[in-house]
Amino acid sequence: KAEWEQYAEAYRKGHEAALSGNFKASAERFEEAVKINPDSQRALEFLATAYLNVDDPEYYAKAERAVKAVIKNAVDNLLFRRGLAKVLVNQKKFGEAKSLIDELLKKDPDDVLTLSVLGFACFEQEKYKDALEAYRKADGVYRKNELFNGEVRYAIANCHEKLKEYDKAIDVLLDMRQMDIYNLEVHYRLGKLNLAKGASEQARQHFEDYWYIADETDEHWEEVCKLLDKPATAPKDGPDKKDSGEKKPAEPKK
Repeated sequence: KAEWEQYAEAYRKGHEAALSGNFKASAERFEEAVKINPDSQRALEFLATAYLNVDDPEYYAKAERAVKAVIKNAVDNLLFRRGLAKVLVNQKKFGEAKSLIDELLKKDPDDVLTLSVLGFACFEQEKYKDALEAYRKADGVYRKNELFNGEVRYAIANCHEKLKEYDKAIDVLLDMRQMDIYNLEVHYRLGKLNLAKGASEQARQHFEDYWYIADETDEHWEEVCKLLDKPATAPKDGPDKKDSGEKKPAEPKK
C-alpha cells in the first residue's frame, strides 16, 4: 500500500476504536498514523486524547509527552491543558500541575473541569479540606446552571468521609439517592458509611436495599451478602430474589 493509504487506514481504525471506547486500540492505531505522518496535528490530537482516556499508569508518561506536543502547536488547547494537569497529578508531579491549574483558573475561576482537577490534586495529596473546597465550588457552579454532576458529588462525599464527617457524607449520598433510587453504589456507600459511624441498623437497611436491586455481577455483591448473611448465589430452583416478595428500597433515611 502507498504511504498515504497506510496513514488513512490507521487513522480510520484509530477513530473507530475510539468511538467504540477501546482507547488502547485507538492509541495503537494513531501511533501508527503519527509515525507515518508526524506533521498531522489532527492525528496527534487523537493520539493524545486516546492516551488521556486510558486509566493505566503505563500510559501516563506517553500522555504527558503527546499532550505537550499538541499544546505546543494547537491554537485552542484548553481541553488538552486540563488533561495535562490531570495526567501530571496522576504522576505525582503536583508542583507542575498546580502551576498549570492556577493559570487556567486565573483565566476562568468558574471552570468546573479545572476545579475538579484541582480537587483531585488536593485529594491525592491528602489535603482533604482543600479538595472539598474545590469540589464544592465546582458543584456550586453546576447547581447555579441547574446541572448535576455525579462524579463531583461522589468526590464531595469522599472528602467528608476522609475527614470523618460521616453525617455530611451521608447527606450528600442521600441527596443522590433521591435522584436515582436504583443507584447501587449509593446504597453500598451509605451502608459502609453508617457502619463507620456505628449505626448498624441503618447500615443494614441500606445493604438490604442494595441486595434487593443488585445481582452477582456487581463488584460489592459477595461482600454485602456476607454482611447480610445471605447466600451469594440464589437457589437454582427458587424464585428470583426480585420476585420473591421482598420489599422495594426504603425511603431515604440516615
